[in-house]
Amino acid sequence: LARRHERLFALHRSGDRAAYFALNQEIHDRIVELTRNAALVAIYRGFAGKIRRARAQANYDSTRWDQSVREHVAIMRAIKRRQAEILANRLRDHSAATGRAVTRQLSSSRKD
Repeated sequence: LARRHERLFALHRSGDRAAYFALNQEIHDRIVELTRNAALVAIYRGFAGKIRRARAQANYDSTRWDQSVREHVAIMRAIKRRQAEILANRLRDHSAATGRAVTRQLSSSRKD
């Protein structure tokens, strides 16, 4: 995870959104797999697949992309420090912010 996160950060700095998004998906998938919770993995994969395009488009908002990177840094810090409660809060906040961005993206797509 740490190596992938470092590559993710480099992709953000270089502005390579497509590669960033692909690697970001790998990281999210890996974190869910590490829970070893088959029900969670199945639910996540089903849900993530349905909103993948909207998530990718939401990252084209530079403000959200920058915010997401900061959230990832905080998540990785909590993982490295084994701070379970802080990690849970960071993951919840990141998911909520992503959810709001996806909802905005889906709403604007319907208006087009």
